[in-house]
Amino acid sequence: MFFLVGFQGWLGSTVVASNLKPLMITLHMLLALFIVALLIYTIARSQRDVIARIDIRALPDKFKTVLIAAMIMTLLQVAMGTQVREAVDFIAHNHTYIERQYWRDDFPVIFYIHRSFSSIILFTNLWLAWKIVRSVDKKSLLRRIGLSLAALVVTAILAGISLDRLGMPPVAQPIHLLMANLIFGAQFFLFSCLNYAAKK
Repeated sequence: MFFLVGFQGWLGSTVVASNLKPLMITLHMLLALFIVALLIYTIARSQRDVIARIDIRALPDKFKTVLIAAMIMTLLQVAMGTQVREAVDFIAHNHTYIERQYWRDDFPVIFYIHRSFSSIILFTNLWLAWKIVRSVDKKSLLRRIGLSLAALVVTAILAGISLDRLGMPPVAQPIHLLMANLIFGAQFFLFSCLNYAAKK
């Protein structure tokens, strides 16, 4: 992680030096998610004896499969989101004289795919959270993570809607980006918890 953070810093400077070259932002973001996953893995592994005491027997058999699918969908959504971000940067550079609320008129097709795909992301993660709430103890760490996951997805979508409908407010961009990182982090932590709890 130490070396990856250093590499990520160098990559970030390369992204800036390349004037936000296409695919560089995507690579930069995916590496950030990989670093997040490593950090979460380290935390979960250090607490594996505690996590192993979580009772997951009431969760449906397909829960882990759906969770893996949700993580893959999140990565795809993030990749599409970075493509949208690259398009926004290109539009901003070429239309500096046009107000931000009119930028969406030039958005590429990937933006509409990204926007529509969010509904699948929402329902999948709400299903995961619902199953956790119904299946684990109220005081369980898993329950808190499940509820947090649902809240993060809703917040990310609201930030995305504000970007789409409220003229690209600058404050919504970092919120939208942060929520994407936290969503993947919560999903990966759930995945780690399931692995250690299943081994008891």
